[in-house]
Parts: sequence; structure tokens; C-alpha cells
Amino acid sequence: MNSIQEGLLEMMTDIDRAFRECNVEYSLAYGSAIGAVRHGGFIPWDDDMDIVILDSDESKLDDVVAHLPEGKYFLQRPLTVDWANSFYKLRLNGSTAIEDTHLGTRMHQGLFVDIFIARSCPNPGIRRNLYMFLEHAQRGLRVMCFRNYGSTRRDVLQRALFWFYRRDLGMRRHLCGKKDRYIHMDEPTGAREVFERSLMESMTDIGFEGHSFRIVSDYDGYLTRVYGDYMTPPPEEERVGKHIMAYERDKDYKDWLKEHYSSGKS
Repeated sequence: MNSIQEGLLEMMTDIDRAFRECNVEYSLAYGSAIGAVRHGGFIPWDDDMDIVILDSDESKLDDVVAHLPEGKYFLQRPLTVDWANSFYKLRLNGSTAIEDTHLGTRMHQGLFVDIFIARSCPNPGIRRNLYMFLEHAQRGLRVMCFRNYGSTRRDVLQRALFWFYRRDLGMRRHLCGKKDRYIHMDEPTGAREVFERSLMESMTDIGFEGHSFRIVSDYDGYLTRVYGDYMTPPPEEERVGKHIMAYERDKDYKDWLKEHYSSGKS
């Protein structure tokens, strides 16, 4: 493991313990799930960690965070002036993990674990089609929001965009009925990530770098749907980290920005 992965493993060990103490289920997701299945831990070149929870457990995240070591973490909430996405990032205080698209912004830039939400999705039909239309409509809003990071003069525009963004989320929730049995990973990646809710209702433990974390029992079906042949690694030239451009474990991101990016916005 490299230093980034060592930090992520430390975080994930704390996160797993807190989720179990709060009786909240989660699953490794995306590259973290591939790593667990294919490598028994991290994909060797990976530089982030992803987990997913059901929308019915989203309100329990505050309780989970309260069970983490005091002062060690910061929960970056979605749809704030400094974070336009609809998922959460749990950040490690006192660390620096700069993503190039976030350089110079006001957001917390400590090492992070992404927490995605699996939201209710209508059964196939007209409501599903409208749901997916609204979900894809988020993309333009997200791009506009990202361009506003770090500028206090643009906060008014940012809040206006979020007003529409939240209405989009609200309309999608209203399209779902009690008999709908599907979920959609709340990222604009399309119908590949629509699954029956039962996927997130059956979990198992899986080995990960000598630890035991949670993953959906049908991890093969999940990963095959999203990635196809996930057991075959990509070409060697593509085996590089795609998120973190600079990392220091024991340096606060604000200090790092002052030293390396004097033109950063405040």
C-alpha cells in the first residue's frame, strides 16, 4: 500500500466500526468493491474509497459521525456553496488531499471517503423515464455549480442553482411510490446503476487488506452491471490514480494551499 491507501484504510476502519455500532448497513462501491473482490484490498493504483448506503439511512449519518473519534473527521455535506454534488465526503482533519478540479477553492480538502446514496427509483414505465430525465438534467446544474467554487461574489448564484437542484431531487422523490422496488445510485451515470432494492438489503463481509468490510451479497451482479468484465485489469497505461494530485498526511490543507497556491481564493 502507498501512503494515501494507508490513510484511507485507517479512515475506513473507523467508518466500519461506527456504522456497525449504529446498526447502519453500507457497502463498498465502485473501485473499492472491485479492489475487494479482485485484489483482496485496494486496486494497487487507486487513490480513493467509495461506499454506498440506502436513502432510508441517510438521516442516520449524523449519528454515525458522532460515533467516530472526536475531532478527527469532517462531514462534507452535499448541496452547499462549496460542494455541489449530491453525495457526501467524509474528510480527515489535519490532512491534505488536493484534487486538481478543487484547487484554490474554499472547501475542506482533507483525505476523503465518498459516501453515495442509493435513492428510490420508480418501476419501469413513464415515471421511470421522467425520473431519468430529471436525473440527467442535474448535469448542467452541476457544471455551473463547479465553476462557482471559491468565489464569495458568486455565492448568490450558487444558492439559486442549488434551489433548482433541490427541486429536481424533490420531484424525483415524488415520482417514487411505495410499491416501487428499485434504487438508483445518486450520480448521473444512467440506467446502468438502477438495481432492485433487494441488492442493498443483503450484505456480507469481505476481506480488505487484512480487515473485514461490508459489501452487497450479490457483488458479482452489481459489478458486472456497472463495469462488465471487472476481473480483467485495464491496460497498463491506464493504471494510475485519478483523483488526488497532492497528499500530505499530517499537514492541514489550508497550510498546504498557502505554501503551494498563494493565488488561492478565499
